[in-house]
Amino acid sequence: MKPSSAIGLVALILTIISFFIPFVGFFITWLALVIATIAAFMGDRGLTIATVVLSALKFLITPTMWAGAVLTIPVSIILWLLPIVGLIFRTINTGKAEIKEHS
Repeated sequence: MKPSSAIGLVALILTIISFFIPFVGFFITWLALVIATIAAFMGDRGLTIATVVLSALKFLITPTMWAGAVLTIPVSIILWLLPIVGLIFRTINTGKAEIKEHS
């Protein structure tokens, strides 16, 4: 298993665990998204995408998200977008490296 996949797996496991822990699970999801961002920048795709999808579901169903909406919604959106940006950034840089190799 590559290090990026191992980090992505940790993020996915934390996201799954967060579904079963009230209140604190919300912040565990934030941590999982930060870890998923690291995995995305390292090259992981599948587990990062799974973490992003599950975290979006978690944010939609958790009452903690809606109780403190002024703070939690903007932070959650930013943290939710970071792994996606990491995936895009990694894909763009990988494409540039392949173009340089063929030149």
